[in-house]
Amino acid sequence: WYTVVPTITLTCNDGAGSGCLAGGTKYRWDGFIGGYNTYTVPFVAPQGIHTLEWYSEDQAEDALGAHNVETVQTQIIKVDTLAPTVAVTSNTLDGAYNVPDAIDVRLTFSEAVTTTDTITVTLETGATDRTCIIPIMTNATLGTCTYTVQAGDTSADLNVNTVAATTGSVLDIAGNTANLTPTSNLADTSAIVIDTTSPDAFIVGGVFARGGTEVASYWNFTNTSVDVVVPVANDTSLVGGTLQLQAEADGTFENVGPAFPITLGSLGTSIFYSISAAELEAISGFSEGDVITFTAIITDLAGNAAIGTQSATVLTVDQTAPTVNAGTDKEVNTLAAQD
Repeated sequence: WYTVVPTITLTCNDGAGSGCLAGGTKYRWDGFIGGYNTYTVPFVAPQGIHTLEWYSEDQAEDALGAHNVETVQTQIIKVDTLAPTVAVTSNTLDGAYNVPDAIDVRLTFSEAVTTTDTITVTLETGATDRTCIIPIMTNATLGTCTYTVQAGDTSADLNVNTVAATTGSVLDIAGNTANLTPTSNLADTSAIVIDTTSPDAFIVGGVFARGGTEVASYWNFTNTSVDVVVPVANDTSLVGGTLQLQAEADGTFENVGPAFPITLGSLGTSIFYSISAAELEAISGFSEGDVITFTAIITDLAGNAAIGTQSATVLTVDQTAPTVNAGTDKEVNTLAAQD
């Protein structure tokens, strides 16, 4: 292999014969069907693997004007002056990822390379950059490794900082050293968010019994639903996440109602989360005289969750209608005696 483009010089030598014919040296590349070129000056070989053919004629000439022609000579010439390049991609789907999710990282080289040691890929993941290791490659164009998300990692659009031979070299078959500065990076072809941070702390707001006779802080047999106010921060990492209401009647909070999907329009607002009478009365331990306490869990797209401070408003269960006991009326007759 030539890693520097070679200059080819063809020299005719007829020894003690009639001498080389002027313009009698011919050459061609790869059996070119258009015929041979007349050699006049040195020329350079093209990139790649090619077959050079050449021959010369002397000045001797027969009755038909034919000259003595050398047997065609051939030589395979391999030229590669280009350093391999690398692109970084991932087969991991776009989305938000959290501890301990695994992210696929792929190095695709422009041509086959061989490494004398592993390759270290360093990713931009916030305060501490994480690495993954590509195993030794032998005459291959693809190397893969896996980055596992760890606590504290963060990235709005995951990218690779550096690709480097751990030790040794990364060479193509010709011996050219690979250029390990990525021609394209993860963020060019993927949208992978690393988010290990919990949503902001929040306090659940008011609780309101709805329907029938509405009395603040009480749940009676005429009420049909409950509204609970939950604030949602103006944090785009929440989009695609959920808000889940919880309630307890016996000291243990449990989910009540379905999870509410957080959309872009939810950010920076207060959600009135409504549950039915059936959903409220299905919680464990629900009974007359209980005090129902409410909280909520906000989970972002990556799965980080924050449990809100419980609402200062509670509902006391009072579903028994009052009764009136008028007592027993008695008439007492008194006999007055007269002396």
